Amino acid sequence: MELTKLAEVLGLKEDTTEEAIMASLTELKARAAGNGDKDIVAKLQADLAEAQKRLVSLEGVSAMEKATRDVDEAIKARRFVPASRETLIKMAVGNPAEFGELIKATPENAVFLNTGEKGRDGDGGTPIELTETERKMALQLGLSPEEFMEQKALDAGKPVPTEVAMVLAARRKK
Repeated sequence: MELTKLAEVLGLKEDTTEEAIMASLTELKARAAGNGDKDIVAKLQADLAEAQKRLVSLEGVSAMEKATRDVDEAIKARRFVPASRETLIKMAVGNPAEFGELIKATPENAVFLNTGEKGRDGDGGTPIELTETERKMALQLGLSPEEFMEQKALDAGKPVPTEVAMVLAARRKK
């Protein structure tokens, strides 16, 4: 093939030197070889993207399992009521650090701290006491705290505390 025709096919000027034509052919050959590399690079990138998706999925499953474990432990420790389990799991998955802070800030048996009752579970001898809210409610209803405690004990199926019964008996005699 003549150099002028080759130069024309390569898009070079007619008076291009043989060295410039050879350089152009070498560059063209390198680009052709590079296209094969591009296919390999594209496949590797696709494989990497797929691996990253699987990793994210596995991390999500792992995070969900850890969150569920943490929430169940907190419920067993009576930090939270079982009815809040699903909400707590969502919180633990969404922001594990904040959930950890909530766990640290919530004491064990917190579910029972504000019930107004003291004593042991199931012993039947748990004294009846009024919470501050119940005291306010008694006043709003026009009842004395002792009358409210009496009703609370009766509603719970427990005996009226002796000191409360004595105060009420003395009032009722008058």
